[in-house]
Amino acid sequence: GQLSGDHEVSLRGDDGHGGITNQSFTINVVDVTDPVFTSGTTEYFVEDGTGAAHTAEAIDSNPLTYSLGTGNDESLFDITTAGIVTFKTPPDFENPIDGTADGSSNTYLINVIADDGTNEVNQDVTLTVIKADNTAPVITSAQVVDFTENGTGAAYTVTATDTNPVSFSLGAGNDEGLFNINAGVITFRTPPDFESPVDGNGDNEYEINVIVTDVVNNTTNQNVTISVTNEDEILPVFTSTATVVSFAENGTGTVYTITATDANPVSYGLGTGNDEGLFNINAGVITFKAVPDFEAPADANTDNLYVIEVQASDGTNAIRQTVTVVVTDENDNAPEFTSVPVTSVSDNEVYSYQVTASDADRDFITVETSVNPGWLTLRANPVVVTYHNFTMLPTR
Repeated sequence: GQLSGDHEVSLRGDDGHGGITNQSFTINVVDVTDPVFTSGTTEYFVEDGTGAAHTAEAIDSNPLTYSLGTGNDESLFDITTAGIVTFKTPPDFENPIDGTADGSSNTYLINVIADDGTNEVNQDVTLTVIKADNTAPVITSAQVVDFTENGTGAAYTVTATDTNPVSFSLGAGNDEGLFNINAGVITFRTPPDFESPVDGNGDNEYEINVIVTDVVNNTTNQNVTISVTNEDEILPVFTSTATVVSFAENGTGTVYTITATDANPVSYGLGTGNDEGLFNINAGVITFKAVPDFEAPADANTDNLYVIEVQASDGTNAIRQTVTVVVTDENDNAPEFTSVPVTSVSDNEVYSYQVTASDADRDFITVETSVNPGWLTLRANPVVVTYHNFTMLPTR
């Protein structure tokens, strides 16, 4: 780098008693840093033209010289040690003489070498010969566009037509300093705030001048206004504030109705991850897909507490609320005998049959005879009554 080359060093030793010695030597610092190209790899050149077709530029701590490689179209060019590349003969678009290595006529490929005396690097450069063109590009993109506040991404994209490649840039004197441009895509440097406009007039109308230039330096420009629009930043508000509701088993119809207020139309939905899959929703009205059964709960915890997330959205902002639907028990089950009757007995034996019964609603069961022979007596105590999940003997 900057220290490369020979560096002289002299040392003097003194013992303080008149004894002195000297030593001299040279340190050679070897340059191992390559030059770095800063010039581009693509150029356009108008047919029949003279002058520089390309200027090679590189940076290095030492002086640089430039030369051309071999194997491509280098023999058609001259280069100065300062890096200026010229055609030996002005090129003719109708009669290209470039080689076939690049597979495209009127496209000349050269290899440029930068040498700092110790290290060298090379770079391929493509020079495209184009026809003379006095026609400016034509901008085809709109002059007025809207952009929502707080947004990122493309605020505007410049498009244009031309017979040759074009490049895009921004003018000056308006609001251009608030924008970036890359390949025609224009973005705000800082997301705009409708409530705090920073355009020149403070009216959320950002004025810029876009410029299109073709490779022959024909140019055209167009004034563009980017109107920043207000974004809805206000959340809806639930007016259905209940977070726990009851619903009787075997019921149909509305379980819960979501309501909310907002300046804009509101739509409603259900979340996921809880018991929402067991419900339908239509315009905020929530119903069970299948009639719930208290004795056979289908919620995730099988405890008859159905948890759902309800949602309200104005198209931009959304709110959520968790609601628990409590399915309550209904007395909808008749008792059932669980014992098997004794249907045969000898006439000299005592007949005995212990009656058992159950009720899914946990009701107390009274057992009595409606038809029986006179010799048969029903006693209460031996009757075993089974409730929904336990058994007991009557005490009466």
